[in-house]
Amino acid sequence: MNYLAHFYLDHTDPRPHFTAGAMLPDLGRSFGKGYRIQAIQLPPQTSTQPLLHEVNAGVARHHHADKFFHTSAFFRRHFELVKSNIYKANLQSIPKYTYFVAHVLLEMLIDRLLMKQHPQLCNHYYNALLQTNTAIIGNYMQLWGMQKKETRQFIGHFELFCTNKYLYHYQTNSGLLYGLERMYRRVMPGSFSENDKQQLEACIAVCEQAMEEDLHALFAPVGMFGKEDW
Repeated sequence: MNYLAHFYLDHTDPRPHFTAGAMLPDLGRSFGKGYRIQAIQLPPQTSTQPLLHEVNAGVARHHHADKFFHTSAFFRRHFELVKSNIYKANLQSIPKYTYFVAHVLLEMLIDRLLMKQHPQLCNHYYNALLQTNTAIIGNYMQLWGMQKKETRQFIGHFELFCTNKYLYHYQTNSGLLYGLERMYRRVMPGSFSENDKQQLEACIAVCEQAMEEDLHALFAPVGMFGKEDW
């Protein structure tokens, strides 16, 4: 799942540092290769620092939710739909890694639909992140294994994410495709042609409609993402 879907699962949780922890694995991947952030065993001396434990709980929650999402009927059904539509479009700008593009686009579309169905959700998300103490995030990342210089760069990346609020760009096709193109460049150089962008917009229209009719099935099952299971 992408950023906003993770927040939606626990949007009633009042802990900003838990919210930040739940987005760190995704932020790590956008920061650079090799930053696969997992929950850690915090040292005993952190027992008096509850905010560090909230961050760690958020990271653990992220991976728990992803595990259930990737084995859900919703994911299997709509991943195949997105992937098949991209294959049928025969996009020249995407010669390989179609499964990667389909996966990323699916998760982006879920965030877009959540914004459409819950207009204040994204605003609440960014407000929660802006309430965090970046020194706590930095401390956690050093405990995770980052060096001080890397940590400063990572905190800058976190602050940019919070202030740029780029998730709002998902609301337009141009913004969504810009984000998708940037993600694809991590695995393949180049950019999407105008013709391929038009083909992708047609794919988005078909897949978004199908997902909107079915989105409730992803979040509705009791216990599917339940905290009692992790």
